[in-house]
Amino acid sequence: MSFEAAKVVVEPASCLNDEAVSLSVDGLEPGQGITLEASMTDGRGAPFFSYSHYKADDNGRVDVNTMESLGGSYKGLFPMGPIASLSPMLQKHKNTRFFKRDVKPNLVVKPNLGVLGVSKGADLALSMATFIPEVTAVVSINGCISSVVSKLNLHNGAIPGLEFDTARVEIKNGVMDSYEAMNNPLDYPETIIPIEKANVDFLFLVSRGDRNWKSEMYADIAVERLEKAGRKNYKVHKYPGAGHHIEPPFFPFCQASYHRSAGRNVLWGGKLRPHLEAEVHAWEATLGFFRKHLLNSGVHKGKL
Repeated sequence: MSFEAAKVVVEPASCLNDEAVSLSVDGLEPGQGITLEASMTDGRGAPFFSYSHYKADDNGRVDVNTMESLGGSYKGLFPMGPIASLSPMLQKHKNTRFFKRDVKPNLVVKPNLGVLGVSKGADLALSMATFIPEVTAVVSINGCISSVVSKLNLHNGAIPGLEFDTARVEIKNGVMDSYEAMNNPLDYPETIIPIEKANVDFLFLVSRGDRNWKSEMYADIAVERLEKAGRKNYKVHKYPGAGHHIEPPFFPFCQASYHRSAGRNVLWGGKLRPHLEAEVHAWEATLGFFRKHLLNSGVHKGKL
């Protein structure tokens, strides 16, 4: 057989972003070495690229679902590796996070309302749960139990923001590691959002490899407050090796990227494979959580 006869097969040919695909190559010589390349341009025009080396089996076939990559952007058995390991192709885009614009959100119809928040958005989600009665289900992804930096203004007062101590920031290879920078919420109890007062179901998704801040500690504080108040309205999933930004499955992994508020590249943490595994589990947990608690409110599946 000649190399020209090789055929790349991707199934399904079209799917949603959160659905896995299978990739194989037929028509190779037995034992032939090949390099698979994948590329994609994000919503801001930044090109991303990955490559992986494989060796054909005795039938002249490479099946990414069942065969190990011998090296490249990833190594070992990793069926969605060509997508998850995509990284910026150009040096000027180094530490650029893959960005997708055309995401269509779920449709949620009253009387119940579900909210999902990531990072700073997670403490806003907890605040909405506490002070907006229409909110009945919240997913907090690597958020803080306090109102981070910004004061939360209420009808009858305000919750002050929890501050960073910039003296505890470390700069490593031009990237900011802020893991130790955030003040401890327990030292500033006035900044803590009183989620135990909320008539809401909570799902906390926590990355143990988060380097942006201490997500696991914040989730533990939240759970302790709920338990102390006799509340059992929560679930927690913790993911070893996952970084700060838990996104829908198979989004290209990003360990560090530019943060507009910080004005420089920030370390998010995590490692490629455990981060992807966390995204797959977290996505299914999130969908199941919202279906369970919002099923009667007319929730329709969103398209990614």
